[in-house]
Amino acid sequence: MQANILAANERIIEADFKVTYNTEYPPSVKDVIKSLSSLEYLIKKGALVLEAAYPDIKIVSTEVYVQDIEAGSLYEWLRVTCLTRAVGEENLQKLEEVFNDILQDGGKVNSLVMLGTGAFIGAGIMAGSSMLGDAEVQPVNNYNTVNIVNVAQDAGITGEELEHIVQANMNKKVAASAVDFVQPAKGENATISLGDNDALTIPSEVVKNAPTVSSLEPPERKEDDYSNIDLYVYASDQDSNSRGWAGIAPELFDNRVKFELGEDLDSFTLHNAGKKLKADITLVRKYDKNKRAYVPEKIIIHNTTT
Repeated sequence: MQANILAANERIIEADFKVTYNTEYPPSVKDVIKSLSSLEYLIKKGALVLEAAYPDIKIVSTEVYVQDIEAGSLYEWLRVTCLTRAVGEENLQKLEEVFNDILQDGGKVNSLVMLGTGAFIGAGIMAGSSMLGDAEVQPVNNYNTVNIVNVAQDAGITGEELEHIVQANMNKKVAASAVDFVQPAKGENATISLGDNDALTIPSEVVKNAPTVSSLEPPERKEDDYSNIDLYVYASDQDSNSRGWAGIAPELFDNRVKFELGEDLDSFTLHNAGKKLKADITLVRKYDKNKRAYVPEKIIIHNTTT
C-alpha cells in the first residue's frame, strides 16, 4: 500500500472483506484469479454505498488488497481502502468529527462495503441473465429484493437508495464480473458467503442459475416457433426446398427474408399453391451487432393449411 498525501478534507477509510466459497473441492488457480479479478471491480462499485450511509463524504477512489487466501473451500481475505473527501464543509473541526465518527464504526463500514458488493453481484447476475436471454432469474431476484434490502435497512439505508446506487453504476462490466465471480462455486452449486452475515450469503439457487459465460455476447441466432401464421410468397422455386424462396410474415415483420421448406413439404405443390399461405413456421433471427438487436434472417416452413 502506498502512502497518500491527503488534503485537509480527505481521509482514508478502510474495510475488511471476507469471501468464502463453500465448496467441497479446492479451487483451480484459474478460479482464484477469476474470483479476485472480478471481485476487485465489484468491491469498487459496492463501496459507493458508503456515500448513502454517510452523506457528508464522497468516495474519490477505492483500492483492494489481498491479505490472505486459503484453499479447501476457497477463502479470500481482502483489505479495502477508500480515499474519501468531505462534501460541502469548510469547518475543519467539523470535518474531523465526521471522519472520526466513521472511523470508529469499523464494523459498520465493513458491513456496508459487503452489502454494496452483494447488491452489485445480484444485480449483475440479473443483467447477465437478461442479456443472454435466460428467463430463470427468480432466485436471483429473491436474493436482491429480500436479503439485500433487509441488510440495507439494518445498515440505515433504504432499498430505494441502494437501488439508485446500483442502477446509476450498472454497466456490462459489472454483469460480466458478477458472472465470473460465482463461477468457482458453480460446478458444485455451492453457496458463497460475504463476511459473517448469513443474510448476505449467495444461495446455491442463485449460483446455479447464473450464466455460465461472462463475455455476455448474445447467441448468434435465435429460433422461435409460431403456428398458423400468414405468409406472403414473393419468390419460389418448384424444384428446390432450400433455394429461390422468399417472402414476408406481416404479423411478425415487414422485411423480405429467405424461406426454406421443411422436409415434409413438396416444393412443386407449394409453388403452385398461390402467393398467400397459412403455415406453422420457425423464425430464425440473427444478432446484428450494429443494431444491437435480433433481425429476421429466414423462415422455415413446416406445414401449411392453405
